[in-house]
Amino acid sequence: MVDLKKLVSGFLVLAALTSFAAFAFSRIGGGERGGDGTLSVSGD
Repeated sequence: MVDLKKLVSGFLVLAALTSFAAFAFSRIGGGERGGDGTLSVSGD
């Protein structure tokens, strides 16, 4: 039986890390390209 709380929290952590990595990468490496909006993370 799968622990649903562990599964959900693990998914949330993974999603948070992914969005943070995408945000950091777009800030560092995507400056000259401009935001093309492929990965639109919530926030500004």
